[in-house]
Amino acid sequence: MEEIKRSKHKLISASHTAVNSLALPLVQVSHKAFFKGTSVFAQWVDSAMNTLDNATNESLSWLSGGIRSFASKAEMTAHSGIASSYETWVNSLTSLNSLLANERVQVENYFRTNGIDLEKSLLSSESWNLMVDIYKFINLYRQDLPNISIIEFIRYLQAYTSMQNAEEKTVNRFIEWLDVKNEADLLDMLYYRKYAMAIYGKNVINILVGGNYLDILRSIPDREIFARHCGIEESDIFVCRFSSDKFTPGHILSVDHFTRSLVLTIRGTYSIHDVFTDINAESCDYTYIDLETQAEVAGAVHSGMMTSASILSQMLKQIVITESKKFDGYNLILTGHSLGGAVASLLTLMWSSDPEFSHLKIKTFTFGCPCVVSSTLNEILKEKVLTTMHGNDMFTEFSIGHIRNLCKIIEKLKQEEDSGNIDISWLINAGEDDIPRVYELWKFIFENLQDEVLQPAGKIYHYFEEKRHLENIVINKPENLRFCGGWAMYDLYSKIHILKSSFRDHRPDIYEDSLRCISENLN
Repeated sequence: MEEIKRSKHKLISASHTAVNSLALPLVQVSHKAFFKGTSVFAQWVDSAMNTLDNATNESLSWLSGGIRSFASKAEMTAHSGIASSYETWVNSLTSLNSLLANERVQVENYFRTNGIDLEKSLLSSESWNLMVDIYKFINLYRQDLPNISIIEFIRYLQAYTSMQNAEEKTVNRFIEWLDVKNEADLLDMLYYRKYAMAIYGKNVINILVGGNYLDILRSIPDREIFARHCGIEESDIFVCRFSSDKFTPGHILSVDHFTRSLVLTIRGTYSIHDVFTDINAESCDYTYIDLETQAEVAGAVHSGMMTSASILSQMLKQIVITESKKFDGYNLILTGHSLGGAVASLLTLMWSSDPEFSHLKIKTFTFGCPCVVSSTLNEILKEKVLTTMHGNDMFTEFSIGHIRNLCKIIEKLKQEEDSGNIDISWLINAGEDDIPRVYELWKFIFENLQDEVLQPAGKIYHYFEEKRHLENIVINKPENLRFCGGWAMYDLYSKIHILKSSFRDHRPDIYEDSLRCISENLN
């Protein structure tokens, strides 16, 4: 009976999700596309032709006229033929959606009433509600650019990139090469990076070992894979949770006898629950109180990640304190990649001012940590947190302040273009001789529109791959060195940079593979 109910739930959930996220939106979007798509395309053609010189423009005027004529006829056809079926389709799908939703609730109530755990998945009601919340957040932040079409947005983004390139060629920002062998914190970072990557489980380990070994790994529990990759025993793991809940990322508490440390590893974004934490990105106030002087330091933190840190603190604080007393003289290490690193940094901030942790030396190693604290609070974390950045990882440049600055710049570009003060086409195609003028324009637009932005946590070691990252800014480095890096200044992360490999460089397997290469080359 229970197995039949589970099968029924999967079928109903899949159908409900399909109607909600595919069928209804498809009908709505397709009809709107017929009504608006052709006219938008005609506008785009006009916009493209405006970038051409007069002679070329005149020679192609027949194309613009033909497009407009086609758009008009297509719109008339859509109104007379397709629109009549729109209401029928929507009503039918809405009724079906309501029926499936009711059936879904009844099946899930059966499991709850009988005390049976219902496997959480993207098709569960809880996950569906999270997707609705995410949609609301996206719509909220879209309001920063209410009058700019997607075509205009892309043009202004190209102009933004052009101005950014001019700034980089004008303002010299370099990273002095650092020999990793001479830095104890960097050697520790290379050791603990395996924890931050292993918590992603068999799917990431499958990528690291090369080849398709997932069928072999599937039979091995993630807990065992984590222990093997980190070089510890399974019995050294005290808390192990690979699944996520809302504001509660996966995490593992273990002991590493080789380094005489308790290690709390927090997983990065891996589920829809983690995405919700990421986008709940408004800043909230936070005050740090120094244990020795009782001096207060006020600042701001990423609200979603601080909520996660607070929940994990409630869950793990007493366990960490209890285990630390069993292993006298052991340090407490926190580590994580991406979201995990950010939450680990905020836990460090919280526990460093908690008297119950005064007997522990706390050190945190993060990888690809997003912008999570204000500059005032980051002064405290510089001695406690080491953040490692790889290449063009763009997630280290994202906060609400960054996004709002970008929206304001794009809005300003539109205003200046509408007023006839800026030629966006010239800006997009600016050459080397135009750099001084473009840079002056950048200063005018950016410096007057700057919101306060959050920073990646702690002291930052930023490294590049010599052949892949041709734009790397490391100087005084040895020749024939595949990876090179050094200590970076925070102003490198004050703006969103749009560069190739920005997404790739954030992946946990890329961090693991490149840092493993650096580690092996030290010997």
